[in-house]
Amino acid sequence: MKKITSLILVIAIILVSGCTKNPTYGERISQAIEKTTSWKNENLEASAGDSVYDWFAYGTGISGNPDSEYVVSAEKIFSDDMIITDKERIAIAAKANGADISANGMLDSIVSDLKSKPLTERMINHLIFGLMVLENQPIENTLKEDLISEILSRQIDSGALYMINKNTSETDITAMAVHALSPYMEDEKVSKAVNLMIDYLSTQVTSECSVKNWGEASCETTAQTIIAVCSVGANPMTDSRFTKGEKNLIDGLLSYQQSNGGFAHTSGGTSDTYATAQAFYSLCFAFA
Repeated sequence: MKKITSLILVIAIILVSGCTKNPTYGERISQAIEKTTSWKNENLEASAGDSVYDWFAYGTGISGNPDSEYVVSAEKIFSDDMIITDKERIAIAAKANGADISANGMLDSIVSDLKSKPLTERMINHLIFGLMVLENQPIENTLKEDLISEILSRQIDSGALYMINKNTSETDITAMAVHALSPYMEDEKVSKAVNLMIDYLSTQVTSECSVKNWGEASCETTAQTIIAVCSVGANPMTDSRFTKGEKNLIDGLLSYQQSNGGFAHTSGGTSDTYATAQAFYSLCFAFA
């Protein structure tokens, strides 16, 4: 309970101190985060290594209120035998909460995995999460450069990235790639590619300011787009590419929140654990 109370206080201070000049939005977001943390406490009993719990922990970490207890549990359960996506997700969350992944073995294990076969044979989410893990870590730039190059090779004419089918634009994957690539935009090639990705994301915004993947708007896609927009220094509430009339991406995301504090995957649905986790950390990211 202490961690949750502290998190809400941190968010409230951030909102009041100028992350948004609109007091109505500040109040709405503060209330949304408070309701979501209450939902989490009532509905989740998982620990580090559970994907939903890890993403909630990531949100807590990037909010500026790191959870040392999560780091302890993450380091305890992390294993070389895990699949690479589990390793990467845990390391991302642990790093956000203050873990030194270069000292606790997580970084070495993930680097070893990434080098174990050609990056061309990797799923794109492996590459994106891997790049997020390697950010600001003491490792030779060659692997980072190779990851960036391979991610950019998956970009198609729409500006989006594909996951399996080269003719299918993947909005979620594109938004996640923007987040991972944004620290490297001093490179002209990266900057050009990311700007095309942002342009593509803007074409997927509905009249209600939700965001579509495969033609259907969802909470998760909207959440990832908010993170992408913030990652390039844009404002999800005012950027004209992501607003429709009086509505913006934050409106779109909050439209999925249920009375119990959880978020539905799609409009008219019921609270979904994965959607709620992604909504939570996107709000934390936007206003951290």
